Amino acid sequence: MATSESEDILPVESEYKIVKPLNKENSETTIIATIARMNPPTPGHMLLVKNMILDAAQNNLTQINIILSHSVDSDENPLECETKAYLFLSTAADRLKEFLARESPDLAEKINNVNIAILCMNEAFEEEVPEISFKTTPILKAINYILFKFYMYPRPGLTLKLFVGDDRDYSSFLRPSLENKLVPVNFEQLQLKRPLMTNYKTMNCDQLTALDVNFIPEEAMSASLLRNLVKCRLPDQFAKVMQRAFLNKSEISELYGLLIDVIPENQGINKGGRKKSTRTKRKKRSRKTKRKNTRKKRSNKSRR
Repeated sequence: MATSESEDILPVESEYKIVKPLNKENSETTIIATIARMNPPTPGHMLLVKNMILDAAQNNLTQINIILSHSVDSDENPLECETKAYLFLSTAADRLKEFLARESPDLAEKINNVNIAILCMNEAFEEEVPEISFKTTPILKAINYILFKFYMYPRPGLTLKLFVGDDRDYSSFLRPSLENKLVPVNFEQLQLKRPLMTNYKTMNCDQLTALDVNFIPEEAMSASLLRNLVKCRLPDQFAKVMQRAFLNKSEISELYGLLIDVIPENQGINKGGRKKSTRTKRKKRSRKTKRKNTRKKRSNKSRR
């Protein structure tokens, strides 16, 4: 999707705040959104955003909404939401719009008119929109914020059109939550097919070192794959992948530096598997100790 031109694109300044339209209220009835971790954002995520932008442009819609999780830990969620959203994702998304406008000149004006709202789940939405209950889940808080803030809810006829990968399914949770509201909101989920994703994200360090990443399909490029490249300390492979996510060399270097600071080198995946958790090791040690104690008791009994 991205071209080698991404290496020479100048950085776009980003601010630490919710990226949202300034002119809304929006009379449109279809709300395009996604819910994701994007930790870190990848070419696979940009493919999802591409589908959202094109769907909006083709249906004369002027906004897409990206809801990001706020969980942080050193392994699965290494980046703060604000960092992944505003230092990297918003920059890449702006460049993606420029790329799509050049690629589809007949839709260029509509593509350029698409606002990209990026929200972190840990924002205090209920402080700005009192109608949002502080007791509800972070996902529903963010969705309700979008409804009230941007789409003049409550009003009939609204549809939330959720784009996700086929490894995610929010229908059993969100459909009843939205359709059972006093003023119902219709729910539609579109799942992006991600064949081969598991094949790449489960590779060990030797396999990742030998892999020609230029042949990985964008839909198979997951955050797990990127984090494993960091765990294996493969900066060149990491850079080759992220060049397809509309980041330039300096931004890729900065992102890799942030990740390597918090993701420890994982020797466990050198042998083709995840490192065994401390809990699993403790259980095994406990079972061994029990077996030893049992053998000792049996031995003592036999001596008697």
